[in-house]
Amino acid sequence: MKKIATSDIENIIDDVTNEFLLFAKEQPKSVYLASIVPLILENNISDAFLLAFKTSLFSSSKIIGDAMAKIANSQNSADFFTRFIIGYNHFLVMWQHCNPPPHVHKIMIDNQLGGLIYNFENEFRLQMHRLWDDLI
Repeated sequence: MKKIATSDIENIIDDVTNEFLLFAKEQPKSVYLASIVPLILENNISDAFLLAFKTSLFSSSKIIGDAMAKIANSQNSADFFTRFIIGYNHFLVMWQHCNPPPHVHKIMIDNQLGGLIYNFENEFRLQMHRLWDDLI
């Protein structure tokens, strides 16, 4: 978050993207858990824990969206908040798709289906620029 707050208009998309990619590199188990939260974990936790998690996600995303809007000299931080959430969702889905469990990966490779797995870092970078280019 500190990196984003100190970014500038020319680098903000790359800085946000790099923070996501650094998280994936340094904490892949956390990314995996985050990617299964909506379908599995949220159905098996207390309402109080769910509310605390969603409140934290909302708060963090709002802070980042507001910081990005400030860097872009935009008065509409709601657009930046929404785009950040969409970027986060793209990140989770793309990472999960490109990092199947080892046995799934082996089956895919053994059956010449490895082409279904694209270069996560390259494609995520492209997707983030597509997502943000009209706002920044």
